[in-house]
Formats: sequence, C-alpha cells, structure tokens
Amino acid sequence: MPTAQQTAGRPKLLVFSTGGTIAMQAGEEGIKPRDRAGIAGLPSNLNAVFEEIVFSNLPSPHMTLENWLKLAAAIDASLKSPEVAGAVVLHGTDLLPECALTLKLCLSAEKPVVVTGSMHAQGEAGYDGLRNLENAAAICLALPGCKNVFACMGDEIFSARTVFKQNSVAPASMSAHDGLLGRVVNKE
Repeated sequence: MPTAQQTAGRPKLLVFSTGGTIAMQAGEEGIKPRDRAGIAGLPSNLNAVFEEIVFSNLPSPHMTLENWLKLAAAIDASLKSPEVAGAVVLHGTDLLPECALTLKLCLSAEKPVVVTGSMHAQGEAGYDGLRNLENAAAICLALPGCKNVFACMGDEIFSARTVFKQNSVAPASMSAHDGLLGRVVNKE
C-alpha cells in the first residue's frame, strides 16, 4: 500500500471490476474467476494512484441494464471526490459496447471513464488484459476534466456511442461505425 507521501500530488483512478474474461485466470483446473482483476500489475510510470472496486464478477452476457444503471450510479458517486481523476471499467467483451453506451447516457460526472476488457484470460497465451487496463488508465490521465465515456481495446480508442464487437477471437475485437477516435502508443 503506497504511503501518503508516495501518493501526494498523483491523480487517483478508480478501477471498477465487473467480471468477464479480464477477471479470469487460466490454470490447471481450467479458466476460473479471480477475486480481483489485478491492478497490482500496473506500472508505476503511469504516475497515478489506483483503487480497485469490485462491483461484480459476472460473465458479460449476465450483465443487465439494471447492473449498468447501478454501476453508473456507483461511478457518478465515486467521481464526485475531488482527488479522483477518472474511472476505468473492466467488463466482459460480449456486452462491453452496451455497457459503454449506457454509461455514456447516464453519467453526469465531469471526468473521463474508459471501458475495457480482454479477449484472453490471465495465464493464457496472448493475454491482453493488463495492456488494455494500462491503455485505459493512460486515456483517463491524458484527458483530465473530459466528460466522456470511451471504449478501449487492442490499443484502439472508440466512442461509447458507436463501438461494437466485430470479432470474437482477435485482441483488436472492437470497431466503430464512425471509426477510431485514436490509438494508444507507448502508453500515450
């Protein structure tokens, strides 16, 4: 746990974990949920303090509008704190676009929110969860005071209004009707 001196002057990002592949671990017994999504693996060079909030641990298809509305209320309440710079939502990819759009329509906070996930569980070849989490955090830090919701997968940034899942196996699984908003390169 970082000391007060280590966190002084660094923005705080909240990481809301809802479940999905990004919250799964591959092992001898197959793929199973983890207790935490694993923000401890984030590099310190992102210059932020991270706090994980385990909102739920559900597979993406089990998330409902009611879940997303409760998530939006929890995010809005948390983003009222002045030391919080933004939020990252870890979500299963099947309904990630629906979550992002619901948050876009419901959030009132004047801070960035980025929804991301992973196509492979931790421990599987091609695990992309940590990179997607790092990218989502970098987007929040790059856009202080930006009231918007984004989706980020495979180094690509999408509008929450137009993102959709186009591929069920590729790490770059998302696309958007209006194209990319940007790319994350070297955590920028």
